[in-house]
Amino acid sequence: MGVFRVILAKIFGWIFIPYIMLAVRWRKSSLFFRAVGILWSVVILLSTVKVIAADSHNEDLPTSVTTIEQADTNSVSGKATSTVNNKQTKQSHTNSVDSDMQSTTNATTTAQSDLKALESYPHLGQPSKVGNLEITINNVKQFKYVGTDTANGMYWGVSVTVQNDGSNPQTISDSMFKIVSPTDVRGDSNSYSPDVDADIQANETNNFLTETLNPGVSSTGFVIFDMPSKYTNDDMQVFHLVVDTGLLGSKQSFSFLQ
Repeated sequence: MGVFRVILAKIFGWIFIPYIMLAVRWRKSSLFFRAVGILWSVVILLSTVKVIAADSHNEDLPTSVTTIEQADTNSVSGKATSTVNNKQTKQSHTNSVDSDMQSTTNATTTAQSDLKALESYPHLGQPSKVGNLEITINNVKQFKYVGTDTANGMYWGVSVTVQNDGSNPQTISDSMFKIVSPTDVRGDSNSYSPDVDADIQANETNNFLTETLNPGVSSTGFVIFDMPSKYTNDDMQVFHLVVDTGLLGSKQSFSFLQ
């Protein structure tokens, strides 16, 4: 509608007025007609300017308002998104802290359970029956060399006394022994077998791990384990030795605690 008005005003203002003036013979017109013509031209000119200005303002106004509204909407949306992101970040941090606390709790619970189990096992110097054998763990020590052998990590030498309380001869084997690590937060543990070559050199005078014990006879020797070097003497106390003679019900754990 505004465009039509502008076109109409221009037609009347700039096309028809000159022809009207020519038609009435401007120079020969009386003073009255000249005054009317001039007044008419001024009115049309002012009307045209007013219409153009009004339409220009009306055309700009929706764009400005829309832009402002869109900017406000974007601002609100941005703040809302920022708030959501902040909440998600805080929630993620909370979950991470909860997970760490849970892991710490699990580790503490596992350590307490291991310590309780170690306390229940026979300690150093305390004999215990394993099948027909009476086993005593005398001590455990760390060293780097056994004879001509060098440990990949550190050797743990476990001094063991075995007595045959059965009625038949029984052979001692290094396969009867293994060291078990404390359980981790997942409930898993590592087991370590003896180093056969180091065992032979440590027991070369009595063949401890290959001899056959008759009933009522005892023997003392060493079982050697090549353990990771990261474990110290203090770490020994959280490990334990498992003795298994291979018979039903003939398995026993021994603590390295004093």
